[in-house]
Amino acid sequence: MAKKILVITASPRSNGNSAVLASHIVKGAEASGANVEVVDVTELEHKVAGCMACDGCHPDKLRCVQEDDITDLVADFPNYDTIVLVTPVYFFGFPAQLKIVIDRLYSLLLHESGMIFSPLKRIKFAVAAVAGGNEEDSGWELIKKQMKYLQELIDGLPPKFLFRGNCARRDTVAGDAGFLKEAEEFGSSLGR
Repeated sequence: MAKKILVITASPRSNGNSAVLASHIVKGAEASGANVEVVDVTELEHKVAGCMACDGCHPDKLRCVQEDDITDLVADFPNYDTIVLVTPVYFFGFPAQLKIVIDRLYSLLLHESGMIFSPLKRIKFAVAAVAGGNEEDSGWELIKKQMKYLQELIDGLPPKFLFRGNCARRDTVAGDAGFLKEAEEFGSSLGR
């Protein structure tokens, strides 16, 4: 059975490095036989900027009570085998548009007898990022840590990562044939 992959793009620059990266990841995943859907979170409507900590999603709803496009997106996460976050690194972390989605993942956590259960447990997460700086000074390491903490919290599968630094120009990724091939291989590996 073909894997279902959701690719979430999160750059306000619609034709920038992240968009080029996402297109090559999608190309690789589709070539491996996966069914791929792409959602650009910068185009989604949201009522609140993240989680309101209202706990309306608990104890058993597993759905954010703030009804908007982000709610629907997050509620669909359990329908996929893999979720790929394709993003620029902005000011040492995820851009705000993607952080809203990540915060709303709280609605997919079930707290019971001091334990946390989540339908996210079986989902493979992957992050592909571009940054103006390199791995050490861009915030990439913080993003990786955040995803590893999520994996530990939900007792999930280890996340996969792909990074390209020194992308201060909008056409850096498009001009790097070696990295584009790596992006396609990354996508292909997620689709197998």
